[in-house]
Amino acid sequence: MRDQLTAHSIANTVRMSRTQHKGAFLVLEGDTDARLFKRFTDSVWCRIMPAFGKDMALKVLEILNKEKFPGVLVVVDAEFWHVEGKALGVSNLLVTDTHDLETMILKSSDCLDRLLDEYGKWKILEALETSVIDMLLEGARPVGYLRWLCQQDGGLRIRFRDLDVESIVEVHSLKIHPEKLLKSVMAQCVTIEDRDGMDTRSLKSNLNKLMKKTCDLWQICNGHDIMKILAVGLRKFFGNPKAKNLCAEQVESNLRMAYDYGHFQQTNLFLAILKWQTENSPYTIFKP
Repeated sequence: MRDQLTAHSIANTVRMSRTQHKGAFLVLEGDTDARLFKRFTDSVWCRIMPAFGKDMALKVLEILNKEKFPGVLVVVDAEFWHVEGKALGVSNLLVTDTHDLETMILKSSDCLDRLLDEYGKWKILEALETSVIDMLLEGARPVGYLRWLCQQDGGLRIRFRDLDVESIVEVHSLKIHPEKLLKSVMAQCVTIEDRDGMDTRSLKSNLNKLMKKTCDLWQICNGHDIMKILAVGLRKFFGNPKAKNLCAEQVESNLRMAYDYGHFQQTNLFLAILKWQTENSPYTIFKP
């Protein structure tokens, strides 16, 4: 069903829904985003539409804005837009404070502390010289920079969804060494045709050069990569017996469920949505 969806079909669903729904439409990247925002939004006055991808959400926005269709707000992951200084261009497009929704949850709340209270082994956690969140950010750093490099160089066709992050994490430091990362990428995430035409020395050199940039890791690291590294830490390093079977999806779900409206109110995204509401009355996103 998702494979048959297009930006035009989603935009058409919004149009047709207007006959029954007079309120706002909040277009998000996917189902997990929708499940989180559903808890914060006014279901009577705000209808959530998952677009199943950032590119798709942006295309839906472009279609509806060309028609001057009112009451539509699109929220997507910032990814590297903050570090690149990208201007959003239109008032009804907003982005997360950090790289994505998952990193925003970690930065703007105590949800990680709650998770560690439940699944962590405190003797080990108290003995750590570095905080868990700093270990996670440092661990996800090489993958984040490689993702950024691929975005800058359209010729680098790497399927990150196929990368087994958990298999290359050093258990007691949660670090991923760039050389090990690149070796795994070449084995798992690149087609034979692309591999034959890829200059691995140049890729390594460009990655090392990019990693020398001093950037806010909250803007560089991908939240899903962090969740996979955290799952390894909980299962194999600082977790108690309840954590022995935790997978990254379960870790992510636990954090999302612990994230409440009070946490969200601390974000710039929340303030930006409030501003959009004020400027686009009577359309409402949040519960009164």
